[in-house]
Amino acid sequence: MKYRIRILALLTLGACLFVACRQAFDIEYEPQDSSPILVVEGYINMGNTESNYKLGYARQVEVGAGASSFLDFNTPVTNASITIESESGVKYYSSTAAASGGQYLIRHPVLDPGQRYRLHIRIGQTEYESEFVEVRISPEIGTLEWERNDKGIQVFVNTADPDNQSRYYRWEFEETWKYTPNWRSIYILEDGEVRFREPDEFVHACYMSQHSSSIYLGTSEDLSNDAIHHFPLAFVPALSDKMTDGYSILVRQIVMTEQSYSYWKQLKESSEKLGDLFGPMPSELRGNLVCTTQPNNHVIGVVEAIRTAEKRMFISRSELVDHLPVINEYYAGCRLEAGSVVEAINFVTNNPNFLLVQEVQDNPDDAAITGYSYSTRACVDCRVRGGTVDMPDFWPERIF
Repeated sequence: MKYRIRILALLTLGACLFVACRQAFDIEYEPQDSSPILVVEGYINMGNTESNYKLGYARQVEVGAGASSFLDFNTPVTNASITIESESGVKYYSSTAAASGGQYLIRHPVLDPGQRYRLHIRIGQTEYESEFVEVRISPEIGTLEWERNDKGIQVFVNTADPDNQSRYYRWEFEETWKYTPNWRSIYILEDGEVRFREPDEFVHACYMSQHSSSIYLGTSEDLSNDAIHHFPLAFVPALSDKMTDGYSILVRQIVMTEQSYSYWKQLKESSEKLGDLFGPMPSELRGNLVCTTQPNNHVIGVVEAIRTAEKRMFISRSELVDHLPVINEYYAGCRLEAGSVVEAINFVTNNPNFLLVQEVQDNPDDAAITGYSYSTRACVDCRVRGGTVDMPDFWPERIF
């Protein structure tokens, strides 16, 4: 018997599997589909000495005839052990420390690209294993470009493999941008006294980063040359405050086998059909991981041994012809209040959610301070929004 249920599904592996990017849709399922599905995210990192993995369960909740049910992706696996094994038998194990949020770290030397590798996962008495996979090394990224149109700024990647050995590509990226609140607080209230902020106390400039949340795939399989030209990646909409004070994007390029490409393509199509009654169930995805102790157990994930290529690009406000309009909606409702010296100090003292901003001088012929302006902490301290005041090491401050 089939049951119609409402599934709370996630957008895509590697992007939103363990966050609340969800959308409900109806689909039919067989009762046996209610068993937990292991979700494995990560790859064997050939270009570093650490490989990171994230494990979680997708499972049916409240399954029953005529009842609503959900596919819950937010159950991290914290009791697993993960092993990378080379074809010659050398093994590297995940840290014995308790996994936080399903995150696992495997430390290893720089691995030999001439070997093949596989992954082994043990959760209690249940074991999962992949086949041995060949190492895929990405060619260098050719160029990153950007173009402005009426809708915003589109970032493109160009790449090529002169040896015609890559063919199947995937890209991830991380955007970083600088932003500032409406006002710069130069004063701080400490023990009832007003003083200037020290340089390490400034909170008027922050940096925020965001990882890509979609699957970006490209292939040259039907081309005579192994080259990808003008492939669109990140898009920054017009009016976005990402362009307030400077924007950077780090693109990571991954080369895959045809099998891995087929897996990611199916996953991409599944995520894009989310909400479609006839879209594939996540359990229909087949990577190269299987459960060796209970063959009927479902697992979503593909094991890859890859050396990525990276390239970073910056866009400054000065590069934008007639300056791209920016609307910082977060600070749209902010207001600046002011009062006499005594009034301002008393108000901020009694309302710790407010900060002093600048001095007030009511008499243009007298430099004496007659009061202070102030506003809410959320409108003055850029860290409240989630950014950090620490400038990234890669940030070329001189060009912004």
